[in-house]
Amino acid sequence: MSKITQNSSLRNPLFSRIVLCLSLSFLSVSIAWSAFSGSYTFLTTPRVFPYLIIASIMLILLAFCALFNVCKVSSRESFRILVAICIPALLIVIPLQNRDYANFGFDKYAGGRAIAIKDFQGYKNFRGLDQASSTISVSNDDFGTWYDEIDHNVNRYKGYKIIVNGFVSKSRSLGSNQFYVARHFMSCCILDMSPFGFVGEISSSSKNDFSLVKEHQWIHVIAHIDVGNVGNDNNRRSGVILRIDKISEAAPPSGYFYRQ
Repeated sequence: MSKITQNSSLRNPLFSRIVLCLSLSFLSVSIAWSAFSGSYTFLTTPRVFPYLIIASIMLILLAFCALFNVCKVSSRESFRILVAICIPALLIVIPLQNRDYANFGFDKYAGGRAIAIKDFQGYKNFRGLDQASSTISVSNDDFGTWYDEIDHNVNRYKGYKIIVNGFVSKSRSLGSNQFYVARHFMSCCILDMSPFGFVGEISSSSKNDFSLVKEHQWIHVIAHIDVGNVGNDNNRRSGVILRIDKISEAAPPSGYFYRQ
């Protein structure tokens, strides 16, 4: 390669530096906006918030490096970088600006509202627990917390009456009269959004309500907590079961759950 070719490839005109600086700044601002507005929770859990802030700061530092000629780029390279940076920025901004498209299908009920699954340890009075009547009234935002509490301490709550809202999620691994009384759960990002919840079992007293047990139907359940056989003949195990006494339709609550 000749010296002339080498010199031309190392040229870094002011326009190229400005383009690169603005591109990096645009991506930084897009990430910061999604973080501080809270709109990023449509796509991922609040656990990533500090990483978004770090990424935004690093991009601003890179933008200054580009402006002051620390990063050596040619005009052709700056155009490629512009495309590579602006596309992710637009993919962040455009869907989150129009939230009707940020969540589509059944996941729209999650609504980008993140609800942390908390631990009852340290609480003297559990919300929704009436020990005198052995009744647990699970509020929509406490679904995840009560799910963990009952799952880990089933013997403590065996026989208790439970009142809870959720949607019907069927599985081939469950028995013919079993289904999940579920809510949305996100472990990392919207692509892994999945149902989680209690296994409900239709009892003789609730057979008349079986018509409401349709996939993704939101229901209000009154049941009793028990331990029994969960699953079909090929996949049977012992676990927590809600022996359902009554089912009725329920209004869909908003929000998805995540673990802190």
